[in-house]
Amino acid sequence: MNRHSPIWPSAGVIIAAAATVWLSGAPLARQQNGPPDLFAGPRERPSVPARGQASSVVPYRKGADVTARISNGIQELTLIQKGASPLRASPPEGMSSWEFLTRNSDAVAIISVNRKAGALTQDRDWVESVISANVVESLKLDKGGLTQTGNDISLYESGGDVQVGRTRITARRSWAVPFQVGTQYLAFLSIGKNGEWQAGPGTAFEVDFDEVRSMELSARDKAAQKLHVRDAVAAARHLSPVK
Repeated sequence: MNRHSPIWPSAGVIIAAAATVWLSGAPLARQQNGPPDLFAGPRERPSVPARGQASSVVPYRKGADVTARISNGIQELTLIQKGASPLRASPPEGMSSWEFLTRNSDAVAIISVNRKAGALTQDRDWVESVISANVVESLKLDKGGLTQTGNDISLYESGGDVQVGRTRITARRSWAVPFQVGTQYLAFLSIGKNGEWQAGPGTAFEVDFDEVRSMELSARDKAAQKLHVRDAVAAARHLSPVK
């Protein structure tokens, strides 16, 4: 071989090297998520467990102790309650949905969620959460004055997260979006049997700039659900002005 000629690897060497890199499992560049949709929310990222962290998704079973459904090595267990949004009464003819909700609520307020704390239910088959929120603006004040602007209130939510041993259990309903910490909501509040505040899909709406989005998945992507905060606020103030 001429000592002045360039030394190039053969085609076979190049192919072998490429195959070695491919078989070694070198990570590929991840595709960036697109911009968030204003009304449908940010695009969901695929659920990829961390390296060495096993996960499992199981359906909800009434009365079945969820802790007994954790297989060996599972560190993340997602419990899914399937179904559809519950049927709700429609406003009478000539009455807006905002007026109907306001009239049928014990209080109306814009709230900011500060904290969520989940715990297993008494039957240990599901998770319930207590939502801690601050009243950003009171629109319809309850008789006891507990929802005054600036006050802190607690809400009940079906579903949530709880740590059991080394396993993180997440319970969620397939038809609804849960409350998110750091997010504001227009909440039409009612008082439960045990005196707790209640609001959720159908009675709580995520505030996004000057519009609101339903917490029910079946309604989040519909153009008709691009409802304006000012319309709801105006209805609530007109019916029950806060003094």
